[in-house]
Amino acid sequence: MLDHINLNLMKNIMKNKNLITFIVVCCAAALLWLGAPGAQAQPPPCDLQIKACGCVITTSAPDVYEAANNLTASQTDQPNCIEIAAPRAILNLKGMRVIGNGGGIGILIRRSAHHVIVEGGDEAQESNPQAVVSQWDVGLQDEADDAVIELFRTLGGEHLLPDGVTPGNATGGVLMKGVRRTVLGDARAQLNGKFGVKLTGSADKGQGSKNTSDITIFNITTTENMDSGVIVDSASNNFLGQGTSSGNANYGFLLKSSPDNLVVNNALSGNKKVGVLLGNGHASNDNFVVGSEVSGSEMGGIEIDKVNRTNIVTVNRNSGNGQFDMIDNNPHCDDNRWYNNMGTGNQACIQ
Repeated sequence: MLDHINLNLMKNIMKNKNLITFIVVCCAAALLWLGAPGAQAQPPPCDLQIKACGCVITTSAPDVYEAANNLTASQTDQPNCIEIAAPRAILNLKGMRVIGNGGGIGILIRRSAHHVIVEGGDEAQESNPQAVVSQWDVGLQDEADDAVIELFRTLGGEHLLPDGVTPGNATGGVLMKGVRRTVLGDARAQLNGKFGVKLTGSADKGQGSKNTSDITIFNITTTENMDSGVIVDSASNNFLGQGTSSGNANYGFLLKSSPDNLVVNNALSGNKKVGVLLGNGHASNDNFVVGSEVSGSEMGGIEIDKVNRTNIVTVNRNSGNGQFDMIDNNPHCDDNRWYNNMGTGNQACIQ
């Protein structure tokens, strides 16, 4: 009788050994994660006077959060320096330096934090320098609508006298993901590993995709980035104006999969490939490129790629760009309109 019971017990154990193994493995993994050095707790709330990286802003105006001193990644084990979670919050970095260690984000505006203000210094005090945010993966990342971001000496590296430079951010200066109506102005984004500024849609699990649209970018300098000065990728109805983009390794402005944008009154010079490119293998239709100066790009000044249609290019002053200042890769320019521009074109339909 006893032998019969033992035999049945062994059979049940064998039958359920996979379940037992699964439970043991899950429990062990949970214990390892809870005790792992890399497991991150939520950052603590920031004080109004921020003295160290690794905190989150949790209250709205009229409170104003200010950097009390230079901030560095070495002050925390959190991946980001300052996160903003509260809508209508205000952060002023007071001209301080926010320096990373090659990873994470310098300033992260969370999706919940709509209508925030992030500024690098005081407009009224010209003697007070503007902030530097560098040596992160991304200097400043905006994931919320209706932000205002201004007054940064650089979101990236710096030129030092007489001829040295400090490192920029590993990927980019400013990244906007799935946001609307943000304003970015009076700033420099340079010497970054890929881009100065990038606008892109977001695709969040369970929430679908969200377009980036109605962004205003003005008085922005994007120079010497290792890919492009400004990238507009899957973003529409944005204004890019009164900016400077030069010496980037590929493009000054790159628009791909991005319709209905305005590129107005910009100065682009000395970019390695093309000053302004619409396409790059992805259709960008119904854009305006107006009133800009494009010079010294090695492959072309303003270029419209194949299957990019109904774009208007007018009153641009182009010179010294590769073989042609203006290039349309569509037969007879398709229905793109080139009118009243200065410079050479690769087809008779370019004027």
